[in-house]
Amino acid sequence: QPAQFAYVGGEVDIRGTLDPANMQFFQLSYGQGPNPSEWFQIGERQTEFRPGSTLGSWNTEGLDGLYNILFTVQRNDNTAESKTVQVTVDNTPPTVTLNAGEAGKVYRLPGDSVISLSADVQDTYSIERVEFYQNGQFLGSDTQWPYGFDWDITQTGTEVFSAVAFDAVGNQASAETIVEITRGG
Repeated sequence: QPAQFAYVGGEVDIRGTLDPANMQFFQLSYGQGPNPSEWFQIGERQTEFRPGSTLGSWNTEGLDGLYNILFTVQRNDNTAESKTVQVTVDNTPPTVTLNAGEAGKVYRLPGDSVISLSADVQDTYSIERVEFYQNGQFLGSDTQWPYGFDWDITQTGTEVFSAVAFDAVGNQASAETIVEITRGG
């Protein structure tokens, strides 16, 4: 792990299996693009392997885009075996704006019965979900564009709605809007 074509970010735990018999060492490296011309080591060469343990940890801070992770095992007879996994590094959070109808609109009971929240979300790669909240209380989430939630109006007052957008890696961003609800008309 990570799996081929996975989205990753932050500190990435790299795991795998190998047969340590006749192993001199193993090394992890990474390179940018589909066919890297330059490789950078991830940690030091390792001469021991314990099944179930991590192979290494890759700090992707400051990186974004397509990368290859290269796992190389050097045997005692100086032959080597390598495996690469392509991943998309995403350390950039999405952007989100939240709307509750027309800007400045005052909702009036009983004529208005629903506030339709809509979140405009942008991300470089992939959005996983958008969560909606009313006064800090979780209302629900939406996993498909267009991202929205309909809130039934049951009371008057000032309501603070927020939306939190999560991308495929877990980067997040939030936005809020305030809505006034009164009686009449």
